[in-house]
Amino acid sequence: MSESLKTQLLGQDPEKLVELIFDIAGESEISWAKIERLVSKPSDNSKRFVQRLNDIKNRGGFIPWKYTSQFADKLTDLLEDLNSGVSSPEEGFRLICQFYKADSFFFEMADDSSGEIGGVFRNFAA
Repeated sequence: MSESLKTQLLGQDPEKLVELIFDIAGESEISWAKIERLVSKPSDNSKRFVQRLNDIKNRGGFIPWKYTSQFADKLTDLLEDLNSGVSSPEEGFRLICQFYKADSFFFEMADDSSGEIGGVFRNFAA
């Protein structure tokens, strides 16, 4: 983001900025999750991680190759909930284990011939 745009945004009415943020976040599940993470307590982020993980596992259906990138982005964002919510090494270990135990769901529900889901595990969950 350019500094001039940042300066212009800082000069805007806070209520208008909140409305804009809500509008933008409403267009994307990942954007909405980022806002929730920002305003939530760490314990709420951990709970959201577990809930979102369960939602993905219970989703059903198959994700074709052309949507695998979006699914990988969703998994990466899910890990951000974990990173923002862990209050102890033990809790982090327990939660990342839940993520790894769900790997069979992820790989069975999506065409990962591009390797993007595997990349989430290599690059963000290691």
